[in-house]
Amino acid sequence: MPQLRSRLIKQAARVRVSVRRVLVELAAFCPAAAALRQIARKLMALPQLALH
Repeated sequence: MPQLRSRLIKQAARVRVSVRRVLVELAAFCPAAAALRQIARKLMALPQLALH
């Protein structure tokens, strides 16, 4: 996660990591917001791995 945070989200953002998810809160003005939303949608569409 540190690489994603430093490479993609150089904007003013807050990244919170919990046990089940990663929450990215962007600043009100973020020129890359549309691209980041598209990336997030594509990542969420990937099949989830079972970690049992």
